[in-house]
Amino acid sequence: MKRLAMGWVLLAVAVPGFGSTLTASGSNSLWNIDDPSCSESSSDNCVIGDPTVFGIESASLTVNNSGDVSANILTNYGDSTLAPFTSDGVTLSAADMLISAGGADYALVLDAHSGMVTGGLYSIVSAETAQTVLGNPSTIYYRNDLPVWASPASAVLLGTGTVVITSFGNGTTAPEYEIAVSGITGGTALFTSGAFTFEVASSTCGNGVLYASTVPETGTMAMIGMGLLGLALLSRRRRNRG
Repeated sequence: MKRLAMGWVLLAVAVPGFGSTLTASGSNSLWNIDDPSCSESSSDNCVIGDPTVFGIESASLTVNNSGDVSANILTNYGDSTLAPFTSDGVTLSAADMLISAGGADYALVLDAHSGMVTGGLYSIVSAETAQTVLGNPSTIYYRNDLPVWASPASAVLLGTGTVVITSFGNGTTAPEYEIAVSGITGGTALFTSGAFTFEVASSTCGNGVLYASTVPETGTMAMIGMGLLGLALLSRRRRNRG
């Protein structure tokens, strides 16, 4: 019985969510390409409009078994802050990182809006589309149905951290800014879910967007294999004794 229990323990520590960290990361090879075929109905990572403004090259989100959360984004949106700016008469702002884990939804707010604080990790009920946030403008092309902001309705603040924006590249061969978020606690539910996905746009028009999901690390997959092998051997021994 003790051996069987050890087999289950070995398998448990191998499953994502039982290691020390979970990370989801994504990158976009099209981030600096001016692609005329990209439109508001495009579901891939192509950039609508000027990539030197809307390009987003990569993003990652990490949570550890203590519930500490950090994120990193390389993008052409921003400056020393993440202040809104006007494009074709429409005010654009930084988008939230929208996260799904274990059947629940969360948001990491990069810049304060709608009463939600900068660097805040929230449990949310719903998200607002670009069309809703921007007021359905007719002067720009954008991903109108893309969720870009967490709705403040029934949102619960789980923890706050620090958002730091630094210069990174020239905006054409390398993204102009790096957005680093750290010091957030309260992400235990993300970790215990075992896996999560996220979507983040470069701004509230959704013209640049990235999607990512957690992938088990190589070591984790090896441990899963060892756990399953151990259970198989224990089961075989029990049958032989019978």
